[in-house]
Amino acid sequence: MPTAMNCHIISRAAALIFYTALALFGFSQNKEKADSMQYLIENQELNMEEEIEAYFWLSAYSTSPVDELRYGYRLQGLAKEANHQEYLIKSNLRIGVAHRLLGNLGNALEYLYEGANAAAGNVAMETVLADIYTEISTCYTQNDVSENSLLYGLKTIEILRRTDRKQELAINLLNIGYDHYLITNYDSAMAYYEESESLFNELDLPIGSAYITG
Repeated sequence: MPTAMNCHIISRAAALIFYTALALFGFSQNKEKADSMQYLIENQELNMEEEIEAYFWLSAYSTSPVDELRYGYRLQGLAKEANHQEYLIKSNLRIGVAHRLLGNLGNALEYLYEGANAAAGNVAMETVLADIYTEISTCYTQNDVSENSLLYGLKTIEILRRTDRKQELAINLLNIGYDHYLITNYDSAMAYYEESESLFNELDLPIGSAYITG
């Protein structure tokens, strides 16, 4: 029979996997798509805008965090050359994600904060800011700093409630519930779990309900 300590470790590992696997919504590692982007860059005549966008997706789809980091830096260089503010912000996001996956949490936070500061107050970049806040929250969860993870998770939820991104909202509500659990705010944890479960049921995503039950 598992002990209370073992249950906590298992629960924490499962929640962290959920953070890591679904932290950046709308992007996922995909070798086929990454190869397509690589082919496009190497074999097509792209203008600056097209090349910048191609490197963004190449970084996002890369199956190796080392490649993701390399392409993120290439994206940043091109965005600076073109003075393209949107992709400068997105490059900080991509580089931050890659550093987090490599375990370089200090470097990850440096780039993520730079992206967040540039995106703050820009309505057009609000959904990107939500993704950056999610990543910042995830970094703090991995670093066992639950209070900061909670702070940035709440910032993410505040933005997502103004959008139609229900899946992302459900996942972040689940994560916020877990952060409340870690600091023994059990009533708050249950409230977020219940709201999250309602959305998972609405979206017909039983894996979310399974994490909540766990």
